[in-house]
Amino acid sequence: MADKTLTTVAPQTTDDAFDLQLRAARSLANLSDRLVSGGSALVNGAAAASATGQILAANAGRRKFWLQNRGTNVLTVSLGSTQVQLKACDVAGDGAGGFLCDGDWKGAVSVSGTSPSYNFGEL
Repeated sequence: MADKTLTTVAPQTTDDAFDLQLRAARSLANLSDRLVSGGSALVNGAAAASATGQILAANAGRRKFWLQNRGTNVLTVSLGSTQVQLKACDVAGDGAGGFLCDGDWKGAVSVSGTSPSYNFGEL
């Protein structure tokens, strides 16, 4: 039997579209099972104030971490002696804030800024 080649990713029937939607929903439902720590943890600016703080401890087993600024001020991320500034949102929580995803850094991750607000996770 000859190999079949998939030539399209668009659903061809209503059943195909439903199957794709069901698989996507299952994948999202299982997302929390794949997060090791800090899974979608939200740190509210009111609670974090403007102090520098460690959000992830050093982790030799870390495969990747991500962090997105949800606040209206620049968020400074410290990776050891390296600092990265993440762009502010135009409106708090609008999704336009800076995003950082790194698969190499195994050390502690800290943040600082004025009224910080962010989402983060670690795999």
